[in-house]
Amino acid sequence: MRLINILAIAIFLLLQFQNCSGGGTVNFFNNRQSLSSSEQQGGGTTYDGKPEPGDYCRVFNDVPCQTQVSNIQSMLRVDNTKIQLINDNCTSTATNFQFADVAVGLSDLNRKFIGLSRGIFKKCEVNSSGSPLPPVEMPEAWCKAKQNNVDLVISRNLATQELKLELLLGRGTEVRTVLSKGVQKSQTANNYYYTLPKEKFDLSIPASAAQTSTGHLGTVVDNAEINVELDCRQANGTSTILIDRDLELHSSWIDTSRIAGYWKLNEVSALDGTSIADSSTFGHAGLLQTGDGLNKADQNVKGGALRFDGINDGVLIADPSDNHLDFDNRSFTFMVWVYKTAASGSWDMPIWKGGNAANVSGYDIECGSSACSAFVSDNTQIFRSNFGTTASQFFGRWVHFVATVDRSLNQFSTYVDGVKVSSTDISSLGNIGTSHNLNIGRSSLTAPFDSPYLGSIDDVAIWDKALSGTEVREIFQRLRPKFY
Repeated sequence: MRLINILAIAIFLLLQFQNCSGGGTVNFFNNRQSLSSSEQQGGGTTYDGKPEPGDYCRVFNDVPCQTQVSNIQSMLRVDNTKIQLINDNCTSTATNFQFADVAVGLSDLNRKFIGLSRGIFKKCEVNSSGSPLPPVEMPEAWCKAKQNNVDLVISRNLATQELKLELLLGRGTEVRTVLSKGVQKSQTANNYYYTLPKEKFDLSIPASAAQTSTGHLGTVVDNAEINVELDCRQANGTSTILIDRDLELHSSWIDTSRIAGYWKLNEVSALDGTSIADSSTFGHAGLLQTGDGLNKADQNVKGGALRFDGINDGVLIADPSDNHLDFDNRSFTFMVWVYKTAASGSWDMPIWKGGNAANVSGYDIECGSSACSAFVSDNTQIFRSNFGTTASQFFGRWVHFVATVDRSLNQFSTYVDGVKVSSTDISSLGNIGTSHNLNIGRSSLTAPFDSPYLGSIDDVAIWDKALSGTEVREIFQRLRPKFY
Protein backbone atom coordinates (compact mmCIF):
# COMPACT_ATOMS: atom_id res chain seq x y z
CA MET A 1 0.00 0.00 0.00
CA ARG A 2 2.88 2.33 0.87
CA LEU A 3 4.41 1.67 -2.58
CA ILE A 4 1.11 2.52 -4.30
CA ASN A 5 0.89 5.80 -2.42
CA ILE A 6 4.44 6.73 -3.43
CA LEU A 7 3.69 5.96 -7.09
CA ALA A 8 0.52 8.04 -6.93
CA ILE A 9 2.41 11.01 -5.53
CA ALA A 10 5.10 10.66 -8.22
CA ILE A 11 2.47 10.60 -10.99
CA PHE A 12 0.77 13.66 -9.50
CA LEU A 13 4.07 15.57 -9.43
CA LEU A 14 4.81 14.64 -13.06
CA LEU A 15 1.41 15.94 -14.12
CA GLN A 16 1.76 19.15 -12.16
CA PHE A 17 5.36 20.10 -12.98
CA GLN A 18 6.74 20.62 -16.45
CA ASN A 19 10.28 20.86 -17.78
CA CYS A 20 9.82 24.02 -19.81
CA SER A 21 13.43 25.01 -20.32
CA GLY A 22 14.60 21.85 -22.07
CA GLY A 23 18.02 22.45 -20.56
CA GLY A 24 17.80 20.03 -17.67
CA THR A 25 16.08 22.49 -15.29
CA VAL A 26 12.60 21.61 -14.06
CA ASN A 27 10.35 24.66 -13.89
CA PHE A 28 7.36 24.48 -11.54
CA PHE A 29 5.07 25.82 -14.27
CA ASN A 30 1.84 25.70 -12.30
CA ASN A 31 3.48 27.65 -9.47
CA ARG A 32 4.67 30.41 -11.78
CA GLN A 33 2.54 33.50 -12.16
CA SER A 34 1.30 35.44 -15.16
CA LEU A 35 3.41 38.36 -16.30
CA SER A 36 1.78 41.77 -16.09
CA SER A 37 2.04 44.45 -18.76
CA SER A 38 1.72 48.22 -18.80
CA GLU A 39 0.70 50.51 -21.65
CA GLN A 40 3.62 51.93 -23.61
CA GLN A 41 3.65 55.69 -24.11
CA GLY A 42 2.81 56.68 -27.67
CA GLY A 43 1.18 53.44 -28.72
CA GLY A 44 1.81 51.99 -32.18
CA THR A 45 -0.27 54.19 -34.46
CA THR A 46 2.40 56.37 -36.12
CA TYR A 47 4.90 53.80 -37.40
CA ASP A 48 6.03 54.58 -40.96
CA GLY A 49 8.06 51.42 -41.61
CA LYS A 50 11.38 53.08 -40.77
CA PRO A 51 13.58 52.99 -37.67
CA GLU A 52 14.33 56.19 -35.79
CA PRO A 53 17.08 58.28 -37.44
CA GLY A 54 20.42 58.35 -35.67
CA ASP A 55 23.39 56.13 -34.81
CA TYR A 56 22.94 52.52 -33.72
CA CYS A 57 25.55 50.50 -31.82
CA ARG A 58 26.26 46.79 -31.90
CA VAL A 59 27.53 45.78 -28.47
CA PHE A 60 29.56 42.71 -27.54
CA ASN A 61 31.29 42.00 -24.25
CA ASP A 62 34.36 40.45 -25.86
CA VAL A 63 35.03 42.51 -28.97
CA PRO A 64 37.75 40.68 -30.97
CA CYS A 65 39.54 43.92 -31.96
CA GLN A 66 40.59 47.29 -30.59
CA THR A 67 37.79 49.83 -30.45
CA GLN A 68 37.59 53.50 -29.47
CA VAL A 69 34.57 52.93 -27.23
CA SER A 70 34.66 49.85 -25.01
CA ASN A 71 32.44 46.95 -26.13
CA ILE A 72 31.04 48.73 -29.22
CA GLN A 73 31.59 46.27 -32.04
CA SER A 74 29.96 48.00 -35.02
CA MET A 75 27.88 51.07 -35.85
CA LEU A 76 25.03 51.97 -38.18
CA ARG A 77 23.87 55.40 -39.26
CA VAL A 78 20.21 55.78 -40.21
CA ASP A 79 18.51 58.62 -42.06
CA ASN A 80 15.15 58.83 -43.81
CA THR A 81 16.36 57.00 -46.92
CA LYS A 82 18.86 54.30 -45.93
CA ILE A 83 20.86 52.37 -43.36
CA GLN A 84 24.64 52.74 -43.61
CA LEU A 85 27.06 50.36 -41.91
CA ILE A 86 29.88 52.80 -41.09
CA ASN A 87 32.21 50.42 -39.24
CA ASP A 88 32.18 46.69 -38.66
CA ASN A 89 34.31 44.85 -36.10
CA CYS A 90 36.38 48.03 -35.77
CA THR A 91 37.03 48.30 -39.51
CA SER A 92 35.75 51.33 -41.45
CA THR A 93 33.24 50.56 -44.17
CA ALA A 94 30.57 52.33 -46.19
CA THR A 95 27.93 49.74 -46.97
CA ASN A 96 24.40 50.95 -47.65
CA PHE A 97 21.18 49.03 -47.12
CA GLN A 98 17.55 49.85 -47.84
CA PHE A 99 14.86 49.39 -45.23
CA ALA A 100 13.16 46.61 -47.20
CA ASP A 101 16.33 44.53 -47.78
CA VAL A 102 16.05 40.91 -46.68
CA ALA A 103 19.24 41.27 -44.59
CA VAL A 104 17.51 43.98 -42.54
CA GLY A 105 15.15 43.22 -39.68
CA LEU A 106 12.86 45.98 -38.39
CA SER A 107 10.08 45.88 -35.82
CA ASP A 108 6.76 47.69 -35.89
CA LEU A 109 6.86 47.76 -32.10
CA ASN A 110 10.45 48.59 -31.21
CA ARG A 111 12.01 51.31 -33.38
CA LYS A 112 15.16 51.55 -31.26
CA PHE A 113 16.44 48.21 -32.58
CA ILE A 114 17.67 47.13 -36.01
CA GLY A 115 18.74 43.65 -37.09
CA LEU A 116 21.33 43.57 -39.86
CA SER A 117 22.68 40.21 -41.02
CA ARG A 118 24.43 38.78 -37.93
CA GLY A 119 24.15 41.92 -35.84
CA ILE A 120 21.72 43.32 -33.26
CA PHE A 121 21.93 47.12 -33.23
CA LYS A 122 20.40 49.38 -30.59
CA LYS A 123 20.18 53.14 -30.79
CA CYS A 124 23.37 54.48 -29.18
CA GLU A 125 23.41 56.43 -25.97
CA VAL A 126 25.47 59.53 -26.81
CA ASN A 127 27.22 62.33 -24.93
CA SER A 128 26.75 66.08 -25.45
CA SER A 129 28.96 66.02 -28.54
CA GLY A 130 27.00 63.17 -30.11
CA SER A 131 29.68 60.49 -29.56
CA PRO A 132 28.59 57.06 -28.29
CA LEU A 133 28.87 56.44 -24.56
CA PRO A 134 30.31 53.17 -23.23
CA PRO A 135 27.32 50.80 -23.10
CA VAL A 136 26.12 49.37 -19.80
CA GLU A 137 24.27 46.42 -21.32
CA MET A 138 24.37 44.14 -24.34
CA PRO A 139 21.31 42.91 -26.28
CA GLU A 140 22.01 39.18 -26.16
CA ALA A 141 18.95 38.07 -28.11
CA TRP A 142 16.34 39.96 -30.11
CA CYS A 143 13.27 38.21 -31.45
CA LYS A 144 10.12 39.31 -33.23
CA ALA A 145 7.06 37.53 -34.52
CA LYS A 146 6.42 37.40 -38.26
CA GLN A 147 3.00 38.93 -37.55
CA ASN A 148 4.77 41.94 -35.94
CA ASN A 149 2.66 41.61 -32.79
CA VAL A 150 5.44 40.39 -30.48
CA ASP A 151 8.90 41.86 -29.93
CA LEU A 152 11.31 40.83 -27.17
CA VAL A 153 14.85 41.64 -26.11
CA ILE A 154 17.01 39.73 -23.66
CA SER A 155 19.73 42.12 -22.42
CA ARG A 156 22.80 41.37 -20.30
CA ASN A 157 24.20 43.91 -17.84
CA LEU A 158 27.92 44.12 -18.67
CA ALA A 159 28.90 44.76 -15.03
CA THR A 160 26.67 42.33 -13.13
CA GLN A 161 25.95 39.83 -15.99
CA GLU A 162 22.28 39.90 -14.95
CA LEU A 163 19.78 39.16 -17.71
CA LYS A 164 16.55 41.12 -18.12
CA LEU A 165 13.52 40.88 -20.40
CA GLU A 166 11.75 43.59 -22.39
CA LEU A 167 8.64 42.19 -24.08
CA LEU A 168 6.41 44.33 -26.30
CA LEU A 169 2.95 43.16 -27.38
CA GLY A 170 0.91 44.78 -30.13
CA ARG A 171 -2.80 44.76 -29.42
CA GLY A 172 -4.55 46.74 -32.14
CA THR A 173 -3.31 50.31 -31.90
CA GLU A 174 -2.06 49.71 -28.35
CA VAL A 175 1.42 48.51 -27.38
CA ARG A 176 1.80 46.74 -24.03
CA THR A 177 5.17 46.44 -22.29
CA VAL A 178 6.52 43.76 -19.94
CA LEU A 179 9.76 44.37 -18.05
CA SER A 180 11.31 41.69 -15.85
CA LYS A 181 14.71 41.00 -14.31
CA GLY A 182 16.26 37.75 -13.19
CA VAL A 183 16.02 35.88 -16.50
CA GLN A 184 17.79 32.52 -16.27
CA LYS A 185 19.74 31.02 -19.18
CA SER A 186 20.62 27.41 -19.92
CA GLN A 187 21.76 25.64 -23.05
CA THR A 188 22.19 22.31 -24.77
CA ALA A 189 24.28 21.46 -27.83
CA ASN A 190 21.45 22.65 -30.08
CA ASN A 191 19.48 25.33 -28.21
CA TYR A 192 19.57 28.25 -25.81
CA TYR A 193 16.80 28.57 -23.23
CA TYR A 194 15.66 31.66 -21.34
CA THR A 195 13.18 31.32 -18.48
CA LEU A 196 11.79 33.26 -15.51
CA PRO A 197 11.68 31.33 -12.22
CA LYS A 198 8.52 32.99 -10.86
CA GLU A 199 6.62 34.01 -14.00
CA LYS A 200 5.42 31.94 -16.94
CA PHE A 201 8.01 32.74 -19.59
CA ASP A 202 9.99 30.25 -21.69
CA LEU A 203 12.01 31.20 -24.79
CA SER A 204 14.05 28.74 -26.87
CA ILE A 205 16.43 29.75 -29.67
CA PRO A 206 18.45 27.32 -31.82
CA ALA A 207 22.23 27.62 -31.54
CA SER A 208 22.90 28.59 -35.15
CA ALA A 209 25.47 30.48 -37.22
CA ALA A 210 22.72 31.70 -39.55
CA GLN A 211 21.76 35.36 -39.69
CA THR A 212 18.39 34.56 -38.14
CA SER A 213 16.89 31.43 -36.62
CA THR A 214 13.38 30.40 -35.63
CA GLY A 215 12.77 30.53 -31.90
CA HIS A 216 9.70 29.71 -29.83
CA LEU A 217 8.06 31.72 -27.08
CA GLY A 218 5.63 30.30 -24.53
CA THR A 219 4.38 32.78 -21.93
CA VAL A 220 1.35 34.12 -20.11
CA VAL A 221 0.76 37.89 -19.98
CA ASP A 222 -2.20 39.44 -18.22
CA ASN A 223 -3.54 35.87 -17.82
CA ALA A 224 -3.56 35.40 -21.61
CA GLU A 225 -1.47 32.54 -22.99
CA ILE A 226 0.94 33.26 -25.88
CA ASN A 227 2.63 30.59 -27.99
CA VAL A 228 4.37 31.93 -31.08
CA GLU A 229 7.31 31.31 -33.39
CA LEU A 230 9.83 34.15 -33.65
CA ASP A 231 12.62 35.32 -35.94
CA CYS A 232 15.63 35.64 -33.63
CA ARG A 233 19.09 37.15 -33.81
CA GLN A 234 21.79 36.51 -31.20
CA ALA A 235 24.85 38.49 -30.13
CA ASN A 236 28.14 37.08 -31.46
CA GLY A 237 31.70 38.10 -32.16
CA THR A 238 31.69 37.66 -35.93
CA SER A 239 31.52 40.57 -38.35
CA THR A 240 28.05 41.85 -39.18
CA ILE A 241 28.76 41.31 -42.89
CA LEU A 242 30.81 38.40 -44.22
CA ILE A 243 31.46 39.12 -47.89
CA ASP A 244 31.69 35.51 -49.06
CA ARG A 245 28.43 34.59 -47.28
CA ASP A 246 26.31 37.73 -47.27
CA LEU A 247 27.34 39.64 -50.41
CA GLU A 248 27.83 36.68 -52.72
CA LEU A 249 25.74 33.62 -53.60
CA HIS A 250 25.89 31.24 -50.64
CA SER A 251 24.02 28.16 -49.48
CA SER A 252 23.22 29.81 -46.12
CA TRP A 253 20.46 31.87 -47.76
CA ILE A 254 19.74 30.35 -51.20
CA ASP A 255 19.81 26.88 -52.74
CA THR A 256 23.08 26.76 -54.68
CA SER A 257 22.82 23.10 -55.74
CA ARG A 258 21.60 24.05 -59.23
CA ILE A 259 24.34 26.56 -60.05
CA ALA A 260 26.08 25.43 -63.24
CA GLY A 261 28.80 28.10 -63.07
CA TYR A 262 29.67 31.00 -60.77
CA TRP A 263 32.57 33.31 -61.57
CA LYS A 264 32.86 35.87 -58.75
CA LEU A 265 35.65 37.75 -60.59
CA ASN A 266 37.30 38.50 -57.24
CA GLU A 267 40.91 37.94 -58.33
CA VAL A 268 43.13 40.58 -56.68
CA SER A 269 45.91 40.13 -59.23
CA ALA A 270 44.06 40.02 -62.55
CA LEU A 271 46.78 39.98 -65.19
CA ASP A 272 46.87 38.44 -68.65
CA GLY A 273 46.81 34.66 -68.23
CA THR A 274 45.24 34.69 -64.74
CA SER A 275 42.97 31.76 -63.94
CA ILE A 276 39.46 32.98 -63.12
CA ALA A 277 37.90 30.70 -60.50
CA ASP A 278 34.51 29.04 -60.88
CA SER A 279 32.98 28.81 -57.38
CA SER A 280 30.30 26.31 -58.39
CA THR A 281 30.72 22.60 -57.66
CA PHE A 282 31.93 22.15 -61.26
CA GLY A 283 35.04 24.29 -60.67
CA HIS A 284 35.30 25.11 -64.38
CA ALA A 285 37.80 27.99 -64.34
CA GLY A 286 38.26 30.58 -67.09
CA LEU A 287 41.33 32.32 -68.47
CA LEU A 288 41.73 36.11 -68.43
CA GLN A 289 43.04 37.40 -71.78
CA THR A 290 44.10 41.05 -72.05
CA GLY A 291 47.40 41.34 -73.93
CA ASP A 292 48.36 44.60 -72.21
CA GLY A 293 49.96 43.54 -68.92
CA LEU A 294 47.65 45.69 -66.79
CA ASN A 295 45.94 44.56 -63.59
CA LYS A 296 42.21 44.43 -64.34
CA ALA A 297 41.07 44.06 -60.71
CA ASP A 298 38.43 46.60 -59.66
CA GLN A 299 38.85 47.08 -55.90
CA ASN A 300 36.11 49.72 -55.69
CA VAL A 301 33.69 46.83 -55.19
CA LYS A 302 33.61 44.92 -51.91
CA GLY A 303 35.17 41.58 -52.70
CA GLY A 304 36.42 42.85 -56.06
CA ALA A 305 35.33 42.84 -59.72
CA LEU A 306 37.07 42.94 -63.13
CA ARG A 307 37.53 45.90 -65.47
CA PHE A 308 37.27 45.45 -69.24
CA ASP A 309 38.83 48.01 -71.61
CA GLY A 310 36.44 47.60 -74.56
CA ILE A 311 39.39 46.66 -76.82
CA ASN A 312 40.90 43.25 -76.15
CA ASP A 313 39.90 42.12 -72.64
CA GLY A 314 37.89 38.97 -72.02
CA VAL A 315 37.57 35.82 -69.93
CA LEU A 316 37.60 32.62 -72.00
CA ILE A 317 35.75 29.67 -70.44
CA ALA A 318 36.17 26.59 -72.60
CA ASP A 319 33.03 24.69 -73.55
CA PRO A 320 32.91 21.90 -70.93
CA SER A 321 33.04 18.32 -72.20
CA ASP A 322 30.05 17.33 -70.05
CA ASN A 323 27.97 20.16 -71.57
CA HIS A 324 26.83 21.46 -68.16
CA LEU A 325 26.69 25.00 -69.60
CA ASP A 326 24.39 23.89 -72.45
CA PHE A 327 20.73 23.46 -71.63
CA ASP A 328 19.26 22.17 -74.89
CA ASN A 329 15.49 22.10 -74.23
CA ARG A 330 15.71 22.70 -70.47
CA SER A 331 15.05 25.75 -68.29
CA PHE A 332 17.99 27.85 -67.10
CA THR A 333 19.03 31.30 -65.84
CA PHE A 334 22.02 33.55 -66.54
CA MET A 335 22.92 36.69 -64.59
CA VAL A 336 25.61 39.36 -64.33
CA TRP A 337 26.35 42.64 -62.55
CA VAL A 338 27.61 45.36 -64.91
CA TYR A 339 28.97 48.87 -64.62
CA LYS A 340 29.13 50.48 -68.05
CA THR A 341 31.32 53.54 -68.45
CA ALA A 342 30.44 53.91 -72.15
CA ALA A 343 29.72 51.84 -75.25
CA SER A 344 32.54 50.51 -77.40
CA GLY A 345 30.13 49.30 -80.09
CA SER A 346 26.49 48.55 -80.83
CA TRP A 347 26.32 45.20 -79.02
CA ASP A 348 28.94 45.01 -76.26
CA MET A 349 28.68 41.59 -74.63
CA PRO A 350 29.18 41.02 -70.91
CA ILE A 351 28.15 37.35 -71.43
CA TRP A 352 28.28 35.35 -74.65
CA LYS A 353 27.81 31.66 -75.45
CA GLY A 354 26.28 32.07 -78.88
CA GLY A 355 22.74 33.30 -79.33
CA ASN A 356 23.50 36.59 -81.10
CA ALA A 357 21.98 35.54 -84.43
CA ALA A 358 19.24 33.21 -85.67
CA ASN A 359 21.81 30.78 -87.03
CA VAL A 360 24.02 30.85 -83.90
CA SER A 361 22.72 28.55 -81.18
CA GLY A 362 23.16 29.60 -77.57
CA TYR A 363 22.52 32.57 -75.28
CA ASP A 364 24.02 35.95 -74.48
CA ILE A 365 23.54 39.41 -72.94
CA GLU A 366 24.29 42.44 -75.11
CA CYS A 367 24.59 46.04 -73.97
CA GLY A 368 26.38 48.52 -76.24
CA SER A 369 25.12 51.73 -77.82
CA SER A 370 21.84 49.98 -78.73
CA ALA A 371 19.28 48.72 -76.22
CA CYS A 372 20.50 46.22 -73.62
CA SER A 373 18.93 42.81 -74.20
CA ALA A 374 19.23 39.08 -73.64
CA PHE A 375 19.04 36.64 -76.58
CA VAL A 376 18.54 32.90 -77.10
CA SER A 377 18.78 31.06 -80.42
CA ASP A 378 18.16 27.48 -81.62
CA ASN A 379 20.18 27.87 -84.85
CA THR A 380 16.99 28.66 -86.80
CA GLN A 381 15.28 31.47 -84.93
CA ILE A 382 16.30 34.04 -82.34
CA PHE A 383 14.33 35.39 -79.37
CA ARG A 384 14.97 38.65 -77.55
CA SER A 385 13.94 40.01 -74.16
CA ASN A 386 14.92 43.59 -73.37
CA PHE A 387 16.38 45.04 -70.18
CA GLY A 388 15.55 48.58 -71.27
CA THR A 389 14.79 50.77 -74.27
CA THR A 390 18.24 52.43 -74.34
CA ALA A 391 21.69 51.39 -73.18
CA SER A 392 22.56 54.83 -71.84
CA GLN A 393 20.02 54.45 -69.01
CA PHE A 394 22.43 51.94 -67.47
CA PHE A 395 25.64 53.96 -67.83
CA GLY A 396 27.56 55.10 -64.77
CA ARG A 397 26.03 52.77 -62.16
CA TRP A 398 26.03 49.13 -61.13
CA VAL A 399 23.08 47.19 -62.56
CA HIS A 400 21.94 43.61 -62.02
CA PHE A 401 20.83 41.81 -65.22
CA VAL A 402 19.07 38.43 -65.00
CA ALA A 403 17.56 36.40 -67.83
CA THR A 404 15.42 33.30 -67.21
CA VAL A 405 14.38 30.69 -69.79
CA ASP A 406 11.35 28.86 -68.40
CA ARG A 407 10.41 25.96 -70.66
CA SER A 408 7.42 24.95 -68.52
CA LEU A 409 5.84 28.38 -68.98
CA ASN A 410 7.41 29.02 -72.42
CA GLN A 411 8.63 32.41 -71.21
CA PHE A 412 11.96 34.17 -71.71
CA SER A 413 12.07 36.89 -69.05
CA THR A 414 14.50 39.65 -68.11
CA TYR A 415 14.98 41.39 -64.77
CA VAL A 416 16.71 44.64 -63.88
CA ASP A 417 17.68 45.16 -60.24
CA GLY A 418 15.36 42.41 -59.09
CA VAL A 419 12.29 43.54 -61.05
CA LYS A 420 10.88 41.78 -64.13
CA VAL A 421 10.86 44.24 -67.04
CA SER A 422 10.11 42.07 -70.07
CA SER A 423 8.92 38.62 -71.09
CA THR A 424 8.83 36.91 -74.50
CA ASP A 425 6.90 33.81 -75.59
CA ILE A 426 9.32 31.01 -76.60
CA SER A 427 6.84 28.20 -77.25
CA SER A 428 8.47 27.56 -80.66
CA LEU A 429 12.08 27.68 -79.37
CA GLY A 430 13.99 24.49 -80.16
CA ASN A 431 17.25 23.03 -78.86
CA ILE A 432 19.76 25.79 -78.04
CA GLY A 433 22.72 23.50 -77.31
CA THR A 434 26.03 24.81 -78.68
CA SER A 435 29.73 24.00 -78.70
CA HIS A 436 30.73 27.67 -78.41
CA ASN A 437 32.96 28.66 -75.53
CA LEU A 438 31.51 30.89 -72.84
CA ASN A 439 33.03 34.36 -72.87
CA ILE A 440 32.82 37.15 -70.30
CA GLY A 441 33.38 40.66 -71.64
CA ARG A 442 33.20 39.84 -75.37
CA SER A 443 32.06 37.29 -77.95
CA SER A 444 34.41 35.13 -80.00
CA LEU A 445 32.29 34.16 -83.00
CA THR A 446 34.03 36.02 -85.82
CA ALA A 447 37.19 37.37 -84.17
CA PRO A 448 39.11 36.82 -80.90
CA PHE A 449 37.90 40.13 -79.48
CA ASP A 450 34.54 40.71 -81.16
CA SER A 451 31.94 42.95 -79.41
CA PRO A 452 34.23 43.88 -76.48
CA TYR A 453 32.65 45.31 -73.34
CA LEU A 454 33.75 48.60 -71.77
CA GLY A 455 33.33 48.84 -68.00
CA SER A 456 33.35 46.52 -64.98
CA ILE A 457 31.69 43.11 -64.54
CA ASP A 458 31.05 41.07 -61.41
CA ASP A 459 29.31 37.90 -60.22
CA VAL A 460 28.51 36.01 -63.42
CA ALA A 461 26.29 33.04 -62.57
CA ILE A 462 24.44 30.43 -64.61
CA TRP A 463 21.76 28.20 -63.10
CA ASP A 464 20.39 24.89 -64.30
CA LYS A 465 16.84 26.07 -63.60
CA ALA A 466 14.60 29.09 -64.12
CA LEU A 467 14.83 31.20 -61.00
CA SER A 468 11.57 32.52 -59.60
CA GLY A 469 10.90 36.24 -59.33
CA THR A 470 11.24 35.94 -55.54
CA GLU A 471 14.68 34.34 -55.89
CA VAL A 472 15.84 37.00 -58.35
CA ARG A 473 14.66 39.74 -56.00
CA GLU A 474 16.47 38.23 -53.03
CA ILE A 475 19.72 37.80 -54.97
CA PHE A 476 19.60 41.47 -55.97
CA GLN A 477 18.89 42.61 -52.43
CA ARG A 478 21.58 40.41 -50.90
CA LEU A 479 24.35 41.37 -53.35
CA ARG A 480 23.53 45.04 -53.95
CA PRO A 481 25.25 46.41 -50.80
CA LYS A 482 28.66 45.33 -52.09
CA PHE A 483 28.36 47.89 -54.91
CA TYR A 484 27.11 50.91 -52.94
